[in-house]
Amino acid sequence: MKMKLYIAAVMVVALLFLNGCGDPSVDPLSFSYEPKIVVNAFIYPGEEIKDIVISRNFPLSSKIDTNRFVLTPGENKVVVTINGTLLDYDPVRKSYGTNKVMVEYATLYKLEVSAEIDGKMYSASSETKTPNGDFALVNSNLGEFKYTSEVTPKVEFTTIPGVDFYLVSVLPHNPTTENFIYDNAFMPNLDKKDVLKELNNYSFQSIVAQNIITSSPVNYGIGIRKFNYWFYDTYKVVVYAGDQNFRNFAITAGNVKDMDGNFHEPLINIKGDGIGVFASAVKKVASFTITR
Repeated sequence: MKMKLYIAAVMVVALLFLNGCGDPSVDPLSFSYEPKIVVNAFIYPGEEIKDIVISRNFPLSSKIDTNRFVLTPGENKVVVTINGTLLDYDPVRKSYGTNKVMVEYATLYKLEVSAEIDGKMYSASSETKTPNGDFALVNSNLGEFKYTSEVTPKVEFTTIPGVDFYLVSVLPHNPTTENFIYDNAFMPNLDKKDVLKELNNYSFQSIVAQNIITSSPVNYGIGIRKFNYWFYDTYKVVVYAGDQNFRNFAITAGNVKDMDGNFHEPLINIKGDGIGVFASAVKKVASFTITR
């Protein structure tokens, strides 16, 4: 899941240098380093368990050793289970998963991890309850739009009772400096070097809709604005209906440094010697195209 990938990557990179002390306002220079298991785990009803990344943190002043970043069974004696089922390590994807479990709706899942870091064993655990049910998109093909048009895409879906947080990921199929919208309405004076430097930021956009409380399914629409797409391209739109863990991490992990100048730890739900996220969501995919 490319979105999980980008958003979670941003989230977890922020966590790599935090010590998980729990203080909501922290001075990074005062950290005393404590090794932590970093969990990056999302599960989805109707899918197998996959792409569970187990890594480690590093001291604030150190350079990340990419060869030691991901914790593996061979090097770190890693054992990962979900509801007692052992997850297998995939050395190609550098992640854990299993085809023995199909994730179900409205079900509590417990993740447990143990691993050796710098010669010492650590353990962490977390729980997530998957959303109560499925939801549907009104239309998965949102259409084709000229960038100069005042009409922009809109994704509509039925809500899930009990779920009040939705995240929409907007991902271009092939973002490059060649199809970037240079005459955009927000930053029209960019050149190719500027775009290349911030290509990931322009390529991965997300929209949050929260506090949507419904007792029965209702139609709900989220507009995709021009500042959510920066390329003449076809876009993949992923709508996530997330649990409380998904919500807490999504809305706090990007705000490691706040306006007051202090560093604030993201809301995490990992117990023991761990930091990161174990969350669940239902997801649906749509698409649209932006033309000249």
